Amino acid sequence: MRNFGVPVLLLVALGSSFCVADELRPDQDDADLRSVAQVGGRVSWAVGDRGTAFRSHDSGKTWSSVSLPVTLSCRSVCFLTNQVGWIAGNDERPGRQGGVVLATRDGGKLWQVSYPPMKRICYVRFYDLEHGLLVGGGDDEHPSGVIETH
Repeated sequence: MRNFGVPVLLLVALGSSFCVADELRPDQDDADLRSVAQVGGRVSWAVGDRGTAFRSHDSGKTWSSVSLPVTLSCRSVCFLTNQVGWIAGNDERPGRQGGVVLATRDGGKLWQVSYPPMKRICYVRFYDLEHGLLVGGGDDEHPSGVIETH
């Protein structure tokens, strides 16, 4: 069974009010969006394939693209505040494979890059600054496909 909830939600959230900023690469203009997060009532994030990331500061009326420091297929976004958040996905560089997690504490101006020991990440969720979950494909080291941070 295929879940159509997220794409439909993203289409509704981004629909006709979408504005493209100056950093959108040509290969991102038709990228599939995979995850959306809203912080409070005004700040929203949407991420997707080919390193596509968008942010809105006005409840989704306008959107601007956000430049990310690595090429990844973004699968999930989680923000605790309008400044503190994470984007998780998979390395898209030629010859590379594995999960990638980006962390910001300044609303996406700067990103810290980490490579957790998981090949395919599909979901990130933090509950506070230290406690979170990464969910992805299971392997010998993480057969459940879940990594918990402490």
